[in-house]
Amino acid sequence: MGAAQPGLEPDFEAWRDLRHGAWRLEVRREPAVLLLEEVPRERGVADVHLWTPTPTLSRQLVQAIRDRGAQMGFAELHFLVTEAGLAQLGGDWRDDGYKQPVWMKQLRAAA
Repeated sequence: MGAAQPGLEPDFEAWRDLRHGAWRLEVRREPAVLLLEEVPRERGVADVHLWTPTPTLSRQLVQAIRDRGAQMGFAELHFLVTEAGLAQLGGDWRDDGYKQPVWMKQLRAAA
């Protein structure tokens, strides 16, 4: 096994030909960065990664995420959200039963 090289993506069979996309969005005058990554063990399914300056989701932002996923041809999106964000997802999203604890570590003192 060779040494890890920063910036070099390993050539794993499961990672070949995975679809992914990244966009800077502005929805309702709020900026966002969206990243969709196909799940290696579930082709056609994408993990949603979203960065926004506010912790709230708008229905318009959720629709923009769905639209991007559909344009890329994904059949399903995985989206980790807080309890507060569930209401914005709409009735056609389902809970897959997976619960993820989130651990945070502050790296430097706030300014």
